[in-house]
Amino acid sequence: MIKNLNSSKGNKSIETHDSFRNSFLTSLISFLKDQSVPLVIGLLLIFGIGRVEGQTLTTDNFGPTTMCPGDMVSVGFNVTGGSMNAGNVFRVQLSDAAGNFPDNDNSSNVIGTLTSSAPSGTISATFPSVLPPGTNYRVRVVSTDPVLNNLNASDDDNGNDLTVQARTITPDYSSLNATYDIGGSISVNYTVNCLFIPGNHFILELSDATGNFTSPGYPLTLDDQTTNANGTLSGTIPSVPSGSGYRVRVRATNPAVTSVVSAAFAINPDLVASDCACNNDQTPNNDDGTYSVTLTIRNGDNSAMASGLSYRVTAGSGVVSTSKGSILNALFTYCNGIGCPSGVSSGEYYLVVYVTDENSFSIDVDGPDGNNAAELFLVGASCDNADRYPALPVFPAELMGEFCMPDVTFSINNPSQGVFSEVNSLSNIQLPSGFSQTVTPGPGMSMNGGAVNLNNNDLVQADNNPYYDLYMISQAENGCRMSAFNQMNIYKLIRPALGDVGLYCSSALPTDSVDLSIMLAPENEGGFGTYEVLSPSGVTVVNGKIVPEHGTCYHVRYTVVDSCGVSRTAEAYLQTTFKPKPAFDFSGAPVSPVCTTDAISFNVTRTSTGQNPVYSISSNNASYPGSITSGGVVTLPQIPEDVSVIYNICLTETNDAVTTCGSLVENDTCATTVCRKFVIYRDRYNCGADNLFASQCVENEPDLCPTDPTPGLNFSCSFFQINSPDILTSEVNFSTGVAGCKDEFVEGDFEVSFFGLNPNALGGGKKIKDFPGIGTVCDVLNFEILGWRPLAPIYELLGCDKTILQFILGIISNIAGGDGGGYLVMADTDSDGVFDYLVDQGDFPGTGTFQIPNNVKGSGYISVRAVGGWVNSPIDMCGDFGVEGVNLLDLLPIGSIPIVGPPIKKCLRIRRMFPEYCIFSRGNREN
Repeated sequence: MIKNLNSSKGNKSIETHDSFRNSFLTSLISFLKDQSVPLVIGLLLIFGIGRVEGQTLTTDNFGPTTMCPGDMVSVGFNVTGGSMNAGNVFRVQLSDAAGNFPDNDNSSNVIGTLTSSAPSGTISATFPSVLPPGTNYRVRVVSTDPVLNNLNASDDDNGNDLTVQARTITPDYSSLNATYDIGGSISVNYTVNCLFIPGNHFILELSDATGNFTSPGYPLTLDDQTTNANGTLSGTIPSVPSGSGYRVRVRATNPAVTSVVSAAFAINPDLVASDCACNNDQTPNNDDGTYSVTLTIRNGDNSAMASGLSYRVTAGSGVVSTSKGSILNALFTYCNGIGCPSGVSSGEYYLVVYVTDENSFSIDVDGPDGNNAAELFLVGASCDNADRYPALPVFPAELMGEFCMPDVTFSINNPSQGVFSEVNSLSNIQLPSGFSQTVTPGPGMSMNGGAVNLNNNDLVQADNNPYYDLYMISQAENGCRMSAFNQMNIYKLIRPALGDVGLYCSSALPTDSVDLSIMLAPENEGGFGTYEVLSPSGVTVVNGKIVPEHGTCYHVRYTVVDSCGVSRTAEAYLQTTFKPKPAFDFSGAPVSPVCTTDAISFNVTRTSTGQNPVYSISSNNASYPGSITSGGVVTLPQIPEDVSVIYNICLTETNDAVTTCGSLVENDTCATTVCRKFVIYRDRYNCGADNLFASQCVENEPDLCPTDPTPGLNFSCSFFQINSPDILTSEVNFSTGVAGCKDEFVEGDFEVSFFGLNPNALGGGKKIKDFPGIGTVCDVLNFEILGWRPLAPIYELLGCDKTILQFILGIISNIAGGDGGGYLVMADTDSDGVFDYLVDQGDFPGTGTFQIPNNVKGSGYISVRAVGGWVNSPIDMCGDFGVEGVNLLDLLPIGSIPIVGPPIKKCLRIRRMFPEYCIFSRGNREN
């Protein structure tokens, strides 16, 4: 039975008894199996299945409010008048935009559910993300068991209209610039009123130059972000034609929404700089050179720009004009396709400038907008590229400041891979004398410097001016180079070297001294040093010279301080020995010639102090030999009447051999012999015993004019003096020691020659270099200096490898000139001391016999003098015979003169100005 059916809107429930309800429904279902469908539906509607009379479901009121699609709300509900069955589901339904719900429908437009049998609660509901905007939306809560609140006309809802907004995008264009460069940054902040659907894209779009977003190829996307909320879109201005009507907008994809567009702004053409090309005009040691750069203004898409536009430089740093002046107000030139710089196309504007700072330069350019403000900027541009622009080269340490050559050749590593040159050029490289460099290709370089080689022999070091101006250049493949300049001193090699020298069997003079520079060895290189004698002690060195003593071994040190302040030393040994100078007198002997009828005896007294004295005697008549004891007692035999004998009494002194001195081994002994003639005769008057009258005349030996012969060559300079053996000899022999008063003539022979040798025997005999002492000179002249033998000409001229006669007749005569030499033989026939009789004269050498008259009145002397001169003939019998001396130094080219170390070189220079200061002695010593 049905009761209390109440259909009023205030009472939405129907009350029934359970037993009746259950019995009725069972019978009804059985009954309706064979009935039509409309009848079943009608019955259900009439009886309200599951509905309890008086039970209500109400929706809590809220609103009015504004919502976004996708927003979530909490909807409260209450059930009164009965309980809900287990498994009941409360549902939140959304009306249409007019606020209408579907009738008798609790399953459509459901935006939230809650399974519950509780009489009240709250349901979370989410508005659809896609929802038409409207201002009259409402929500209601319905149930499933029992079904409540599903009738549109009478059901309870939230009681107020709800507004659902349309999604919008609001961009902030306030930060946009009026002008942009190609590649410039652009950024737009935007906000949305409602969250967009997840997966949505917000896109920042750029129009064409007229503000049109629908032109072909437009819009251009500047940024694209996947998000559904507020944000910032940022991008860079792409390569587009220049223009002043560009705009941007923000567009969403889900749902598709487009913002308002921005105000118009300008996009400038592109201002670009070409690669830097070196002008190679930098100052050495500085990177202040310029680089040629072409500035180009072009559309970003490389389309041709309009001609007639004005682009003017308003500022610039690190750049100058091609005339190296200011570039302020410089105008760009429009390229019409003819005569434009490389890399500039038709329809572009260009300006060639010089960049002064390869690391950074900037340009500001005002365009044709008429505001006199720069719109185009090239900021922080750079030429810096390690492969194309080398760094400044760095000089090796040896070529900085001062450098003293350590050896004849020296190689210096060049880490900067540069090229040394006296000019800032890589073509026709001119290295200073003494420099060389092997240049080979290297990675990234067209020229690559290897080691720098120095040759001491070729270095030019003028006095006090050892300077070299050097450039070192690094060269890149494109021709760009950097150079470093340095003025530095390179001092030639100072390498002292001494050799052991033996001066044996020298003719000692009272003023003899030895300049120790004679010890300079062939490998000695440069410098002016000092000498000291280490042993024996107490030897004083004055101006590089010592006074030598016989048989002494000197240990000598030579010290040179080079130009870098380093002391360099060398040591060697000097051995000196002197010729003996034997001398003796006749003691207790009558004055020769002596007329005697008996044997005579007298003593020889030695006045010299030489070693190993030995006496000897010989005669011109073997029938009447004389004798001499080791003690110097001379015994001459008795001779018959009318016989005369010439005795030659000699003293020989021989030096002891010296011991080893340094590398000098024991040398041969040196001997000198001096002889005096002693004549005895017996006349027919038994030496006066049988004379009828005694002579009243005092016997008087004539006073012949003195002579100053120079029979040997004297090799001398301020630094050494060596005498050769006697080269010229003259000899006069009488056939008899005494001439009688009745003898009308006196006979004999003479010889004026070289060493008394046969002039035709040029190929035999000792060589010059074999004679004691002179060998040192030959050694000096024959050594190598700086890899060549500059003294070879004088070595050949001196004839060290020639015999003495070859030397004299074949070599010196060729350079000395003169008249070829000659001889003069004259006699004093009357004992008055005046040469009154010409015996002979002729070309040198000469030999012959003579017969001269005896014009002596009473007793007296007949004297014959033979003199010879070479290379000039004698003209006098006295003094130096009037022979004109020849200074060989004056005859030799200066380049051929022996230069043994700096002292001689200095000596030669001074000799040219002050002849008395240096080099060969004057007068006889020059022969």
